[in-house]
Amino acid sequence: MTDLMATYAHEEMKTNARYRWLGELPQWRVRQVLSLCRACVVSSKMEGGANVLSEAVVAGVPLLASRIPGNVGILGDDYPGYFKIGDTGGLAQLLLRAETDARFLKSLRQHCANLAPLFKPSREKAAWASLLRELFQPGKDRES
Repeated sequence: MTDLMATYAHEEMKTNARYRWLGELPQWRVRQVLSLCRACVVSSKMEGGANVLSEAVVAGVPLLASRIPGNVGILGDDYPGYFKIGDTGGLAQLLLRAETDARFLKSLRQHCANLAPLFKPSREKAAWASLLRELFQPGKDRES
């Protein structure tokens, strides 16, 4: 975070009781804070797949996310909590809906719960091992 961004964050905290910038935190503390959240916003404009997505899914925290390839690749095309990149009005509507529509929030939680098994360390290790076996199998004919 740049000094200018930090200044903006501090100014926002002065005028917005719902905003709190915590700064850089160790991973265990991030998980602790995330587990206490009712929802998580990922407003990236460009990202390959934010770690916070998988952390939130595993923690059972519903996500409101910009519709970018990295987020769609993790959450799926049919995830109901997307908003257009830079559409603060759309994000505001989703936030209000998540706060006032229990069925919508439940649908976000359920979608994340369905994805959670994909992030088990044992599954990820097995997938990596399978990929490496496939790539380095002796005598296997591969196209370049």
